[in-house]
Amino acid sequence: MMVTVEGIRHKVRESLRPGWSYIFTLRDSIPSRSVNTVNLSFHDFHIDAPANPTVIMRFTTSLFAVVTLFCVLLLVQAVPVEPRDDAEVCGKITDCDDCVKKNICGFTFNTHQCVARSAHTGGTLATNAAQCKSIGKQPAHGGGGASNTVSRADAEKIWKGMESHVFDGNGDKPGSGRHLTSTWLKRNPKSAADMVINPQTSLATVPFGMDGRKTKTLFIDGKVTGLVNNKQQAFTGRYTRDIVEQMCTDAIEKSLEENKSKTAMLAGDNSYAVKSFDGGPTVSVAVNRNSCFPQLITPTTRQPGEKC
Repeated sequence: MMVTVEGIRHKVRESLRPGWSYIFTLRDSIPSRSVNTVNLSFHDFHIDAPANPTVIMRFTTSLFAVVTLFCVLLLVQAVPVEPRDDAEVCGKITDCDDCVKKNICGFTFNTHQCVARSAHTGGTLATNAAQCKSIGKQPAHGGGGASNTVSRADAEKIWKGMESHVFDGNGDKPGSGRHLTSTWLKRNPKSAADMVINPQTSLATVPFGMDGRKTKTLFIDGKVTGLVNNKQQAFTGRYTRDIVEQMCTDAIEKSLEENKSKTAMLAGDNSYAVKSFDGGPTVSVAVNRNSCFPQLITPTTRQPGEKC
């Protein structure tokens, strides 16, 4: 329901006693967090009639009930907004024209990737349709040929660009990155109660988002408590930042090879089988142009290097 000032005025008018004159004003100037509501306040209230305490009391009580009802509706509509992760939003877009339609994104001239403007530090970005047309006439850096053979150093360079996001997220966005249990639970402690742990892979899932319908996959890098085979129990993870870096770099390298580029991975999320911790099973790790995370928390039957 949309609550409007005119709607409140109408309700108030219905509460007035016929044959009496009333003077009051209504101020509506402070927008709430919901675009369809406003905060209201009454002032300069006056009843133009012979003093009659009974009538004044009836009117005041009726007016108070109407205002209280609409204030409750205003509070219900003021739903908190979950912070947006620009890098993840832009990273899922592959077309330049679609990319520049979002004012948070830009398309790189050199690698032909859609990236978040706020996080971009090097190279020129296309931010409008005209610039996209000029990009279409230029080849992306990379491509086939012996001189463009992907090296480990190429993958490591891309990893360094996403490392902070994967490990520590964006400080003001609790759902951003943080694919380690240590950093995720520090920022989102309530999700620990619903953590599901796979002790074989040392990976876990937690619900997140406004309604808890999204799922975050995590590398367990410390002591946690969660559901193991539907029973709450303590568990000590096997991962370190160095191990996760190795796994993500392996997946990034495979994506570069598949895309035949030294600088641009395949668009979207792509998963590859990689070795986990020492003595652990092979698992599926997903990478995109902004992040790296466990695709599933169960082992994969694929061989390391194969696409999942």
